[in-house]
Amino acid sequence: MPREEKLADDPERKEKLPKQQYANFRNEETFPTFASLQGEDDINMRFYDTADGFNYTPRKHWCFLAEIVDIEQFIRVKLIVRDVAGATVPVAFHTDDRGTEFAHSQLRPGYTIAILYAHQHGFLDFTTGIRQEEYCGIISTTLAELFQLSDLVHQYSTGLDIKRCHGCDEQKASLQKCSRCSIFGYCNKSCQITGWHDRGHKRDCKVIRDNDLQAMFLLDWDHFEGFVKFPLDDTTRTTGKQGVTRDVKSSKYATDEALRGMVAAEKGVRPKDLSYPPRK
Repeated sequence: MPREEKLADDPERKEKLPKQQYANFRNEETFPTFASLQGEDDINMRFYDTADGFNYTPRKHWCFLAEIVDIEQFIRVKLIVRDVAGATVPVAFHTDDRGTEFAHSQLRPGYTIAILYAHQHGFLDFTTGIRQEEYCGIISTTLAELFQLSDLVHQYSTGLDIKRCHGCDEQKASLQKCSRCSIFGYCNKSCQITGWHDRGHKRDCKVIRDNDLQAMFLLDWDHFEGFVKFPLDDTTRTTGKQGVTRDVKSSKYATDEALRGMVAAEKGVRPKDLSYPPRK
């Protein structure tokens, strides 16, 4: 028998939310192609800023997204990946354990990698790729599907000023959230069934519940106050009367309400209205 879950109520907000609460993975200013990345010994003012002309710090966070096409494991883990522009490049892991900490199930062709603060690196074999000294994020979907999911989040997120039901496409002042992902919203159980069975949320919900992916959606990429790294869900959390706050090395996250939904889903909190997963 499938585990029951519910939809959480999304009461009307008193304060206006920003028009774009979630990151857009199609934005190449934040998620650049490999060709747009700077070299390790270069300073590109697209990514860095300086106050005195001598000391440079990142002006924002950025992340390279690419799909795994091949996996090599000899001296170290090396992934061959393809970005949205079609460039195929090697990513060699120079972590202390040479990339062996990845679970076998994580390294699959067709999955997407996310590399924070990526730079181009020239290897001794005269190829150009990425020399990765930190663990990266692994998202269990293709790059094309990740972009499609990003589009859906921007269309159907309950955090938008104008909310749209993922089941019937009608605009509403308030919707009931999916308590698993806390992002998509529905008018009622009938719309929930349509979204789950007919509009792909059964598949998408499993992907979007990943803690790192949710953190990527919520990170304020344009404001740099310190480096962040994967796992992004390895954070300091405090719970008080005002809800949950999250801090990742001083990075900014959007809205306490969204965070409350994330943490409620992680803790298995089940509101008392609609059954879940929906059944026809």
